[in-house]
Amino acid sequence: AMQVINLSDFPEEPGSEQEESAISEEDLEIRPFIAVGTGIVDHNGEDVSSKGRVLLFEVKGPGSAARLATSQVAELSLCYEKEIFHGPVTTVGCLNVDGKMRLVFAAGADVNIEQWGNEKLTQVGFFRATMQVLDIMLFKNFFLLSDAYDSMYFLVWRESDKSLTLLAKDYDPITVYAAGVMRRGAAMTFVCHDDRQNLQFFQYAPGEAAARGGNKLVCRAD
Repeated sequence: AMQVINLSDFPEEPGSEQEESAISEEDLEIRPFIAVGTGIVDHNGEDVSSKGRVLLFEVKGPGSAARLATSQVAELSLCYEKEIFHGPVTTVGCLNVDGKMRLVFAAGADVNIEQWGNEKLTQVGFFRATMQVLDIMLFKNFFLLSDAYDSMYFLVWRESDKSLTLLAKDYDPITVYAAGVMRRGAAMTFVCHDDRQNLQFFQYAPGEAAARGGNKLVCRAD
């Protein structure tokens, strides 16, 4: 997985005496990175669990003299790497809430939210799905997760308490190949393509009886 992202450079560690809520967007430096997620399979195969890494590359452009002397435009510099022990990294992205930009990635059944500061990544939130998260779609502070064997999850990130919370999911065991979001006015619909060559359309409708108290995505069409 690879994504060009911007990350906020937080001056304080999470949980420090200085409250992060007091940090405004203007106080944070924005740094561009190329985020890469990798997977590592041991030579012993399935006898040993696979793992992954998150790599952050910084793009550095040459000076004006170097641009005139050579055809070199820019270079990549590896500024940080982090080992992930619960599976290969399948997707990376950027969560932007109130101007605070953080790294989001999925590895195995876990979704991690990490912030950049003091030249390292620090985990500030996580969510654990069931089997294997294939992809994450981000819109505002909402997450749509695609699971390889357990359909879709709809989550919300709350900046006030740094929590990633499940709002609703589809409880049918569906192998999702691809998922997306359709918007029409105030209505929002989730679309998934499964291993039975079907397209299914879901909505988050907590007030309906079919939502089982609000924690089930309601299927609108199949």
